[in-house]
Amino acid sequence: MDRGSRGGRQRRLVTRCRLATALGVIGAIGIGAAAPAALGADSVYWGTYPGLIRVANLDGSGAPVTLFTGEQHVMGIGLDPATGKLYWAEGIGINTIRGGNLDGTGAQSLFTNETNATGLAIDPAAGKLYWDDGGVLGEVRAGNVDGTGANTLYGPGESPGVSGVAIDPASGKIYWANSSSPGAIRVGNLNGSGTPQDLFADNRPEGVAIDAAAGKIYWSTGGAAGTIKVGNLDGSGTPQTLFINQNNPIGVAVDPTAGKIYWVEYGTGSIRVGNIDGSGTPQTLFTGEIQPYFLALLRSPVGAGAPQISGGSTAGSTLTCSQGLWQPDLVGAFLYRAPGSFGYQWSLNGTAIAGAATSSYTTSAPGNYNCQVTGTNPAGSSSQTSAPFAVTAAVHHPAPPPTLTAVAQSHRRWREGNKLAVITRKRRPPVGTTFSFTLNEPASVSFTFSQRVTGRRVKGRCVAQTSKNRHKHACTRSLVRGALSFTGHSGLNRVTFQGRISKHKRLKPGNYTLSITATNAAGQRALAKLTFTIVS
Repeated sequence: MDRGSRGGRQRRLVTRCRLATALGVIGAIGIGAAAPAALGADSVYWGTYPGLIRVANLDGSGAPVTLFTGEQHVMGIGLDPATGKLYWAEGIGINTIRGGNLDGTGAQSLFTNETNATGLAIDPAAGKLYWDDGGVLGEVRAGNVDGTGANTLYGPGESPGVSGVAIDPASGKIYWANSSSPGAIRVGNLNGSGTPQDLFADNRPEGVAIDAAAGKIYWSTGGAAGTIKVGNLDGSGTPQTLFINQNNPIGVAVDPTAGKIYWVEYGTGSIRVGNIDGSGTPQTLFTGEIQPYFLALLRSPVGAGAPQISGGSTAGSTLTCSQGLWQPDLVGAFLYRAPGSFGYQWSLNGTAIAGAATSSYTTSAPGNYNCQVTGTNPAGSSSQTSAPFAVTAAVHHPAPPPTLTAVAQSHRRWREGNKLAVITRKRRPPVGTTFSFTLNEPASVSFTFSQRVTGRRVKGRCVAQTSKNRHKHACTRSLVRGALSFTGHSGLNRVTFQGRISKHKRLKPGNYTLSITATNAAGQRALAKLTFTIVS
């Protein structure tokens, strides 16, 4: 179809839409279908003049289904798979920028009073929408995805033939097609500064897409013998025609990884695909569509770097798994693939750990741990697995035992002190003594008083002397004469002692060994000894 001027094209479109409705064609293309069959698979989305938004499997299988009905001349689509949103431009009719959910619910108007919006692009990371207003004067417009902040980047004055935009946020550029005579592929700054420039002159270009990494820009040209073309993104050289004799193609989308370019044929109601280098014969994915416009591609997430594990390397440590790296949306190519959610699964020595499905995990055993991260968007899921992270058995270092230091006594020779005071010229040993010691921590302390006495060796043992064994070999034996216990504190401890073990028991004069034992809460012990003499 030769559409001629924008005004003439609009009149013919309205007439064709009314005719299609009258013939009942709309009902034949799946309006009112249940959940879209394409959800959960790589998909292609497009709009139609009867006011539909359609989706189908990108490989051409199955039948297209309708997401939204009752719209007005859908002429531009952008996706945000990370948030599950879909945005579109409505040209002839209510002239709005609209949004809804990728599952076909929640349609709402974001911007109204647009004069023939044609073409739409989205920068999900910045939360921005871009579109062209192909009204009488022509403008390139922008606004926020929440429906605020609409402003004009370029125009009025871009002519009424503005038809399709593509953006490159990394370079801060926006590209569009001007289909009025003389037609051109144009470029300006994404923030609206400066003066836009022509990259290429062409006859009736409709819709643009870019491959920024390859430095290429693609577009379609209208007419019954329309073409699919490519040129250098910097405007150098001569554009190359990839495919000819396409019947009114309007809008292109590119998948550089797959080496494919997709477009709609307004004239035949078809969704088409060909090799991005122009080789081979284009294929028709779907036909029988009513006046399709523009399109966008949705693919499942693509991994770009395995997740990383961090944390302690001994059992009992908590490990953390990163999300890994994922290929971003190629917004300029109208190829969307960003994950919207992430799932986690930990494994030990290659076996999944039941219930370990969050980004962190506390290890309980030694071995090699992996975490698998699954990125999901409405097209499907894909997974990446970390390198093994070795965890060794925990080494338990026992707490240090208590220490007894600075063990001392004020007097090594002393007498018991329960006798009455006596005046004497003779210097006598002091009464009692003071034991002192230092602890590094609180501990139970026991004093054990033992005395070495003479015995007789009988059958290899040193026993008490009796009348029967008094002729056996003499030996020395140690007898416990008493014990005390108390709670010691950290630091210096002092114990005054005058020989009394209890109210009714005292040590007799003689030579003694004091064993000081400190026991901490863990049952660890420290031992020190002193010797002293009690005189009468």
